[in-house]
Amino acid sequence: FTFIHIKYKQAAIHKAAALLSDGGRVVLSIDKNQDKHIDTGISKIEIFPDNPKDISAFIENAGMITDSFTETESAYIFCAEKTSPI
Repeated sequence: FTFIHIKYKQAAIHKAAALLSDGGRVVLSIDKNQDKHIDTGISKIEIFPDNPKDISAFIENAGMITDSFTETESAYIFCAEKTSPI
């Protein structure tokens, strides 16, 4: 659930893809929480909610394909593979 703290998600996914060899995989779990802050009781931490449609597009734009997509009670889980350039 760390990805909710990343503001520039497309850049982060591009970086992950750049670090992978062809055929390499990344697993990304995104929280279903759509709040803009986490209230710790002492302070509020700004977060950047995710949605599956955007994440799917970011994965594709980074030259990867989604191998699997799973929905749980609290998250969406993507497994993506870096593809070879054609």
